[in-house]
Parts: sequence; structure tokens; C-alpha cells
Amino acid sequence: MIREFTYCEQKDFSIKNLFDHIQKMREVLEKLSEGSIPNTSEYTREDLLHYATSLVTGQRESLGRIRPGSWGVAPDDTGMGSDARVDFVFIPTYVAVATLSRILQDHPTIFVQVPGFLGALKRGLRFAGYRRLTGHGYESLDGMAEAVRILSMGKVPELLFLAPSLSLSLHNIFVQTEHELSKHLSEGRSIGPWRKDYTVEITEILGHLHMFKGRDLIHPEPPKVINRPEGKVTTQTEAFQSSAEGDVKTGARPLALGQTGIVPFSRKREGQ
Repeated sequence: MIREFTYCEQKDFSIKNLFDHIQKMREVLEKLSEGSIPNTSEYTREDLLHYATSLVTGQRESLGRIRPGSWGVAPDDTGMGSDARVDFVFIPTYVAVATLSRILQDHPTIFVQVPGFLGALKRGLRFAGYRRLTGHGYESLDGMAEAVRILSMGKVPELLFLAPSLSLSLHNIFVQTEHELSKHLSEGRSIGPWRKDYTVEITEILGHLHMFKGRDLIHPEPPKVINRPEGKVTTQTEAFQSSAEGDVKTGARPLALGQTGIVPFSRKREGQ
């Protein structure tokens, strides 16, 4: 398993190498999520500390047109289309954010040893919301299912439920997405482009976002998005996070209904 985050240098650039970089990042996240690392032999606490430090110091600046805050694995965004941005910029960013979130919640003694940890996590959370978690084109909901699946391995929904001011924008995306997809499912509207039935994908996403609805899986009432003054901290958890690295200053605005970017769904026909 990797012990240091790197992106693909120009001299080593190939589509295969890009996917290999992402797969190695995912392997660490999966083992972290399973609880099998850190351990005393294969991947120690020192290894995880080194990897976390490399994620913080290796967070990317602008790749060209793409804003700072990602963990894109390509050298830059030259000639990069929307589908490639999802695969090689947003997916590894979700993985990195999930990894840092998991370390913050499960291994706080590692978190406190990494200078700039919380700032990098907040920038990554903000970047993760730029596409509102959707995939490319007709694969928007497939991409959302994958994004939420990755972020859930790092307990990112739980983190933002407890400390929404870490990223008001991504918190509100979770809330809005839950509301819209719950409404689609309760009204029987799960047929997307090319007549594909997305019931399984919608149910999976809602399962990961259940903490925003209380006990019920289906909850079609309007969601409560947060629009607090910039930097205001209101919970004990948020106070702890804020004190670790200064006031939270995201300036995020709440999403209006219909702003998640999800492709419209239609109802199932009889016999489908």
C-alpha cells in the first residue's frame, strides 16, 4: 500500500498510470474503513501519519482551469474533458477527503500531529462539492452513487452532520440530495435517461445519507439547509474543529430546491 500521495508526472503520463494512482489511494481508504490499518506490521501508525502528511502537503493548486483544492492525479488539465475531470480529479479528491475525514474521526492522535490538516480537509470538502457529487452527462446519478459511496467510507456525511461548518456547501448538498431523491422514490419516479431504473442507486445513496432524515428512509418534507453568518460556530464539535485551526470561513450559500444537478426522473410504466 502507498505511504505517500503523488500525482502522475508528465514523463510517466498514461491513462493506466492515472487509474493505478487512484486505485492505490482507494486501497488505503478501504483498509482504513475496514479497520485493518493501522496495525503493528503491514501498515503502522507511522505509515498512516506519513501518508496523511503527504495528502496535506500534496493538495493540488490550480491545474489550469481547475481551481485549487483537489487531489487530481493528472499533471494538469490540458485537454481534459468533463468525463476525465470526474475520473482523474474529482474521484481521487473524494478518496483523499474521505481518508482525511476517517483519520480525523477515528485517529485524532494522528490528526493533531499534521500541520495544516484541518485547512486541507476544509478546502477538499469545498472542492468535492463543485460538481454537487454528480457524474458526467447521462451518468450523473451513477457518478453520484460512486461519490457518496467513497465519501461514506470516510464517514464524511457523519462528519458534516456533526460539524456542518466544516463545509456548509457540501453539507447542504447532502441535505438537498437526500430530500430530492427521497421525493423521487416516494413518488415512484426512478426512471432516468435511456429508460434505466435507478431504484437501487437511489436507495443506496439514501442509505448513506440517512442521518439527515432521522429515522425514516423516505422523508419528502423540505430539507433544512444551513445559512449561518460566516465563521459562526454553534456546536461543541464545531467549536473543537474551529479552535484547532481558526474560525471556519466558508461563506457558503444554501441550495435552492432543484439545484443538485440530478437528471430528472420519470415514473415507472406498468409492467416495468
